Amino acid sequence: MKSTIQKIQNELYYSLNRYLGSKQNGPEDEAIKITNGYKKLPGLAKNTPTAPQTLEVPELRLSDYKKTPYFNTLTNLAKTVQAELKPFIKAFVVHGSLATMDFIPDFSDLDTFVVVKKEVCANTKLLSQLRDKVVQAQKLLSEIDSLAHHGFIFCAEQNLSYYPQHYLPVTVFRYAKSLDGPAKIQFNIRDSAEEAKENFYHYYDVFQKIAKTGKMENKPGSKLYQLKWFVSMLLLMPSLYLQAKGIYLYKKFSFDFVRHPFLEKLSLVRKNFNKTAEILGEGYLKEAAKMLNEWASGLEQFEKDRKIINHPRKIPLSVYGKARRELVSHFRKNSDVLAFYEYGTVKAPGISDLDLILVLKEKLKNPFRYPTGPNIDKVAKGGLIIMTKSVFENVQIFDQTNLKKLFGQDIKVKQLSKKELELRSIVSVADWLPERILRLIGMLRANPLDVQHALRYTRSFAYSLENAARLTGLKDYDKFLWELQELRSQWKPLKIEQLRSLIKRGVYWGYEALSRFTEKYFSDPQPASGELELFKNQKIVFADQPSKVDADWAISASQQRSSDIVVVDPRLASQFFTYSRQPGILAKQMRRQLNLKNGQLIKNKNHRQFLVDKIRLANHCAEFLKREGFKSGLYRFGFYLK
Repeated sequence: MKSTIQKIQNELYYSLNRYLGSKQNGPEDEAIKITNGYKKLPGLAKNTPTAPQTLEVPELRLSDYKKTPYFNTLTNLAKTVQAELKPFIKAFVVHGSLATMDFIPDFSDLDTFVVVKKEVCANTKLLSQLRDKVVQAQKLLSEIDSLAHHGFIFCAEQNLSYYPQHYLPVTVFRYAKSLDGPAKIQFNIRDSAEEAKENFYHYYDVFQKIAKTGKMENKPGSKLYQLKWFVSMLLLMPSLYLQAKGIYLYKKFSFDFVRHPFLEKLSLVRKNFNKTAEILGEGYLKEAAKMLNEWASGLEQFEKDRKIINHPRKIPLSVYGKARRELVSHFRKNSDVLAFYEYGTVKAPGISDLDLILVLKEKLKNPFRYPTGPNIDKVAKGGLIIMTKSVFENVQIFDQTNLKKLFGQDIKVKQLSKKELELRSIVSVADWLPERILRLIGMLRANPLDVQHALRYTRSFAYSLENAARLTGLKDYDKFLWELQELRSQWKPLKIEQLRSLIKRGVYWGYEALSRFTEKYFSDPQPASGELELFKNQKIVFADQPSKVDADWAISASQQRSSDIVVVDPRLASQFFTYSRQPGILAKQMRRQLNLKNGQLIKNKNHRQFLVDKIRLANHCAEFLKREGFKSGLYRFGFYLK
């Protein structure tokens, strides 16, 4: 159910577009209502959970359009934006087929997204002045498409702070161009799942009414104008259908997900609008309604089919204490055990595992038995880390590890220098953040969704996010951490949609952090496209197209392929390539799972040496585990211990 804040925000958004898009002088009280609303909105929505996505929109080069029928109009529009609209707007973005140069002459219209400065939206006089300027600029739209069914689309700058994607998916801006020089826009995305469903069903109802009455009363105008709207809107419906399922795509990619024979007819009409009647045939109104009925049924079934399992149950902290004692009693009997340590903390009893490291002799004399017991089985289901003393002494190279000895030797752990600590943080983010984002994407696709698994891995993702945030200066992620902790400590089944929303925002946070991190620490390496398989149907993809390094693209592609992928900047491939060029069983297996074009070693010598030292230590541990017959227990790089 939409919140009051969402209703207010949406009402303001549509009121602003009606006011600025009107060809008649808007009533003064309407402008006052809009500006008063936008003055209050930041205060009302300040606690709305969001996640950032920063996009850089390149400038539209008019020279690219010289040989097109749109050159003169785009040139005049650019001049108008510069001379008349610039004082009022933050950005003037062109998207759709004109931006990507795959337009259809005599059919394609001009799709825009104009960000109006916050001070204009909060000042009645300035807003009125902007409307007067827009009235003149709107005339240029008819030069591009005399049957255009919409004008410029406006968005108040205030809306970017809690942006709902049903206005326009953020991923669209990766294929857009700016008419006012390069534009950098930060969206703070909020949940809009219910609004996306409402949007789809709104147009579903419109088309059902059209099929029933045979009239397009919602779009008064000539038959040709109505037909153009009918075709254009139906071609948008696959995108709206996917948005209702939580998938936000650039419009033209929606046809890879949603197919229908009537859609194929509509695509032909787009290319041959003068043959519309011949292509669509009789009864096309009912044919359209039938197609949408199928999608509505599909959406209803999608909601019914979503299942959840494994709700957390409260476990007293005393059970964890008893489990520790059972574990200590078990391992004390094995003379091969040098020491037994715990790392990590139990902050969410019932969800948290015990994180344990067992330190063994280099050569074992006794058969190894995994522990079991009434309390162990409840809280120590996580992986038991197993290593030798020589590895444990250098364990800090892997990660910041807060160790608490449960019994055994006091083993001195080597402390890292300040420079090594910084390198460890950099290396850990590149190692772990893509993989943790991948896990979150998998949870969005998972059916049923394992709640305990989701809460546990989302917390693990949060550690990598915090690490990246410290390195890059990323701020305001504390609300995400607080909400996660609240769900972990006070889980209720009714919060399942909140959890799904949190996971999705985690993907957005992860992508924003990874983007900033890559620009800061991986600006030099040569890009190498390809992929790294972690597990079956789980891959890190190093993109050959920058537009695909996008949270929603990764979510969408994972849904389409029925496998989980995270698409990242190809410069990150250099870290994994460097690992894979080293000796040892882990590096050898990584080479098998890494498929790159033009792989390059990390250029920075200190960074490269840290990677060499880290994989060497992990290889030593892996070889010990393999020699002694263990199938698990590796602290890092477990993906490659086959």
